[in-house]
Amino acid sequence: MLKRHGELLVGALVLCDMGILALAWFGAFYLRFHSPLEPLFSRRDVPDLAMYSTMFLLLLPVALIVYRGSKLYEPRRTGYFGKEFRSILRATAGVALV
Repeated sequence: MLKRHGELLVGALVLCDMGILALAWFGAFYLRFHSPLEPLFSRRDVPDLAMYSTMFLLLLPVALIVYRGSKLYEPRRTGYFGKEFRSILRATAGVALV
C-alpha cells in the first residue's frame, strides 16, 4: 500500500512539475511578445504560437527524462534544503541546455 501511495505521489509531482513548466514557458512567451513591456522589444520577430507550442511538446519529455535521471522524484528521508535546491537547479539547467 505504501508503494502505491508513493507512486501516486510521484505521479502528482510529475504533473505539478509539467504544469509549472507550461506556465513558465507560455508565461515567458506572453511577457516577451504580448505584455505592456512589448514596445521595448521588436514586434517583427514574434514566433507563431503553434510553433512555440510544438517546441514545448518536445521539451516535456526531455524535462521528464532529465528530472528522473537526476533522481528528483526519489524519496529522501534525510537531507537539507540547500542540497535539494542545487539538485533542482542543476536538473533545470540541464533541461535548458538541451
